[in-house]
Amino acid sequence: MLIARQFGFLTDFTTDISADGFAIRACCDTAEVRAYVDARCHADGWLYPPATPSSGGAVQDVPAAHYARISSPPLRMKPAHLWRPPWPTHLQECEEGADDAERLMASLVLHTLAFALGTRLQFSDWWFDTRVRMTRAPPFSCRSGELQRLLQTAFLTGQALTPERLRALVNILCVYARSSTYEWRWEQFSALYMCLDACWRLFNDLAIIKPPKNGKADIPHNKRFEFLCSELGIPDSPADRTAIIALRNPLAHEALWSGHTLTSDDGEGSRRVGQLREFVAVLIVRLLGVDCDFAKQAWSLAGQGQPSLGLSAAG
Repeated sequence: MLIARQFGFLTDFTTDISADGFAIRACCDTAEVRAYVDARCHADGWLYPPATPSSGGAVQDVPAAHYARISSPPLRMKPAHLWRPPWPTHLQECEEGADDAERLMASLVLHTLAFALGTRLQFSDWWFDTRVRMTRAPPFSCRSGELQRLLQTAFLTGQALTPERLRALVNILCVYARSSTYEWRWEQFSALYMCLDACWRLFNDLAIIKPPKNGKADIPHNKRFEFLCSELGIPDSPADRTAIIALRNPLAHEALWSGHTLTSDDGEGSRRVGQLREFVAVLIVRLLGVDCDFAKQAWSLAGQGQPSLGLSAAG
């Protein structure tokens, strides 16, 4: 038996996916959704939380005319902390199982789809707490049929994990998607480094990498990047790796970003965020159990053209 859940928010994804254990299809009026986005999407390609009275909490997005009828002065309005678009855009069906395990598997499919499409998704009974990307920025391009094969492989990988490790994998996907919603580069960098450390922990728990004989505690933060590249066969770039680590330590211990206050951004910081994002994406693909060209991607080349997923013949 399949359990159906609605989710969103995708405006330009019309591909139906039917695989062993799950299915995905659109469930909305595309023209109506497009009109909603056109009316609300900022020029930067993001949907932002709607304004709500200061006493409001979680809100369903509604037309602005609704708030025009509220007598509160404009100064009492603020962006909603939690919000959701007025309707879901897609339907996911996932195999029934034990409550927690089935929900985790459904979440794995949902957030792997968000990862591959370069956006952030939520089930219709959950809330967004940040802006939502409408112009997708996927880490790789997929040839025909590759997206379904990627999701199928992730699903099979998830079935083999304990609930605790499956939850850890889903959390990594969620934080990765959330990282791009932050507007300061240092915030994005911090979230991505959380993902890097979480990947390190999960690789160790799954024995995918082999820690030193004296235990994984012997690998400090500034050596993990190099160790992961070596163990997983990922192309390394010592100069770029060193530059990323040089950003992490002052940020974590001195509240400095690229040698400046946190309200500063520069080209160097942006470049390193892009490289770290690509490296974490490569690690996620490896954790999902996907055998592909992207799993050996030269992350230091981030921003120099979009790589392809390049699934192997075996998937």
